[in-house]
Amino acid sequence: MASLLLGLAVVLLFLAVAGGASRWLGLSAIPAYILLGVFFGGPGLSTEAVHLIEAIGVALLLFFVGLEFSFLRLRSQARSLAAAGGIDLLVNFPVGLVAGLLLGWPFPASFLLGAALYISSSAIVAGNIAQLRRAAYPDTESALGILVAEDIIIAVILAGLALWLPIPGRDIPPAVTFGAIAGLLVILFVLGRPLCRVLDRIGERLENEALLLLVSGILLLFSGAALATGLSEAIGAFAAGLLVGDSSLKERVEGLLGPFQGLFAALFFFGFGLGIDEGALTGVWRAGLLISVAALASKLIGAWWIGARRGLSHAVRVNLGLTISPRGEFSILVASYGVAAGHAELRPLVAAVVIILAIAGSLLTQAGPRIGAAAARGIAHLGSSPL
Repeated sequence: MASLLLGLAVVLLFLAVAGGASRWLGLSAIPAYILLGVFFGGPGLSTEAVHLIEAIGVALLLFFVGLEFSFLRLRSQARSLAAAGGIDLLVNFPVGLVAGLLLGWPFPASFLLGAALYISSSAIVAGNIAQLRRAAYPDTESALGILVAEDIIIAVILAGLALWLPIPGRDIPPAVTFGAIAGLLVILFVLGRPLCRVLDRIGERLENEALLLLVSGILLLFSGAALATGLSEAIGAFAAGLLVGDSSLKERVEGLLGPFQGLFAALFFFGFGLGIDEGALTGVWRAGLLISVAALASKLIGAWWIGARRGLSHAVRVNLGLTISPRGEFSILVASYGVAAGHAELRPLVAAVVIILAIAGSLLTQAGPRIGAAAARGIAHLGSSPL
């Protein structure tokens, strides 16, 4: 226990210095947290402690995002979310698939690379939105909708892969995961309003301490149930945030849980960095950089298409693509399937792309409004130029 506390103390001090320096430079702290995990490790922290920190961190991140993203709007926009998710899959999945085939990989490994590079990092994107205070930006609702669609699609893909590939550390029948997806949709689109009314009646009778315990229990219940059924804790936490966000408890909950969000978010990104093997990255940086550029371009193309369907301006479309460009925890999860099936070549390449796009994506997200405005001016200039 003493070593755990001392190790955690060292980690928090490093994170405080890195976070303070990043903000002094006007940068997002997320890349610094990830790099600390990669290069310095977690002195005295057990694997179980790191995994628990990661789970709570991503749960709080997505819960707070859900608070700002109205459940009622989500239900009313189900058709547009499905369209956005389909476009996102169509544009982004082929990048990894084609890259794997060009590298001479067998089709199963190339397919898994496509799945790994298709999906954005919910945690990093949500962390960027929260840290940069962009919950009210015009592109944020579209970005979060794409993340929700991606989580559901990747869950279906993973459940299908479980029919012929083992899930590392878990043995969850695909039928359970498909059932969890159906149950989540029922909760969101059928039981949402009744559950909000129940929360309102219970919450108005509770003091702050009891309310904090109640909401924390709901958050962990949704997250744990999602994880236990083959989904990510992120999608469970997001669903919990959606429900609480449409109740009268929203402002009280934000005040009670808000101080914990930054702490566990920083620890999550540090723990994520711990899972990346620095030594295995040496020989794949060139390929990783080229694939990262292609993956970034595909997100911009997909976001442009989605934004055009929604009537977003040119600047907002560019900003949307940059916002959803980071890859992260889901990419690592998909790569683990390939490693379990004997495709060890996936691990270092996916890790390289994750590091590049987690850092570059966060920096580009910060500069997104300026880049989008510059792109819009360039397009307007080209449109006004004589042929």
